Amino acid sequence: MTVKKCRVLLLFTVLIYTFSLTAFAQANDFFEEQIESSGANELFDNLSDEQKELLEKLDIVGIDFEKFLAISPHKVFDLLFEVISGNYKSPMKTSFNIATMIIAVSVASQFLGNDGKVFRVVSIFAVLCISLCLIMPLTSCITRVVSAIELSSDFMLGLIPVLAAVITVSGNPVLALSYNSLCFMLAQAVSQLANSFIRPLIQLVLSLGIITPINDSISFEKIIAFIKKITVLIMSAAATVFILLLTVKGVLANASDGVAVRGIRFLIGNIVPFIGGAISDAYVSILGTLSLVKNTVAVFAVAVVAVTNLPVIIECLCWILAINLLEALSDMFALKNISKLLSACGSAISLLEVLLLLISIVFILSVGLIMVIKGG
Repeated sequence: MTVKKCRVLLLFTVLIYTFSLTAFAQANDFFEEQIESSGANELFDNLSDEQKELLEKLDIVGIDFEKFLAISPHKVFDLLFEVISGNYKSPMKTSFNIATMIIAVSVASQFLGNDGKVFRVVSIFAVLCISLCLIMPLTSCITRVVSAIELSSDFMLGLIPVLAAVITVSGNPVLALSYNSLCFMLAQAVSQLANSFIRPLIQLVLSLGIITPINDSISFEKIIAFIKKITVLIMSAAATVFILLLTVKGVLANASDGVAVRGIRFLIGNIVPFIGGAISDAYVSILGTLSLVKNTVAVFAVAVVAVTNLPVIIECLCWILAINLLEALSDMFALKNISKLLSACGSAISLLEVLLLLISIVFILSVGLIMVIKGG
């Protein structure tokens, strides 16, 4: 009797395993069909070579949820270390040259003694030399930040209709409409913001920072601090309002979609005779697979935004660290004019860093919200 029970249990286990594999294969085929029909694969094809190279280091060569599940922290930290090692060289080389100038001015001041006029000429000359040494690499950094923001914005403009279509077929048409309108507006606003506001603003701060140490009768330090403070405040408030609006509208839209889905299931279960319950369950299963498609596309979008902005974020951090160390060195030698210049440059790069982080976080949160909100 015991042997017979064991045979029945073994047969039952084999049948469950066989049917599970068949169901998984069918679900996987359906998943790939939906990814293909949604146009999500074109998002990967339209990425730049640099974006693809960084994604490939995480073994992401397409939109595949199995690849996303296989990403390990080890790969992420390896990529992070590689990006850091590729972005610290320019700040380090420039800071070494500037540190040499600071030490040379300090040594020269010891030989000048009490001759303040000559020392002032030497100090202004050093400020101009340091400005020339900083202006080219910082301009390149600003250009890369603006390019990263534009790349993220362009990717979002391509992602939004794809994600909206996937959200719609996964049982959330009202959420898709709300998400599409808000995020499309966000992506367009950020694209205009990059060239029309961020680049001129940072260039203005750098220009004021160079003028301040040259002319003692004019001081723009408080104006630079005010520009930095008010810009961060306005951008933070705008980002907070947008995320709150997207969250509230998303929750309400999802509740509306949930009622609609439950209504469809109720109609199917009661109108279709005999097999209505089975069709209703199949409908729920299809929605579940489509939700997986939605979340997979969203995870891919977060990965793209992250790898697009990560190199320039790390480069800005390296510049901030280098400039702060140089400022501390100039303060140590009591070179106030050079310290003022470096302080203004540090403010400009830190402002650029904050704006880039805010825009990246808003993009990531706007996509992450779609993963959090579940269909009805």
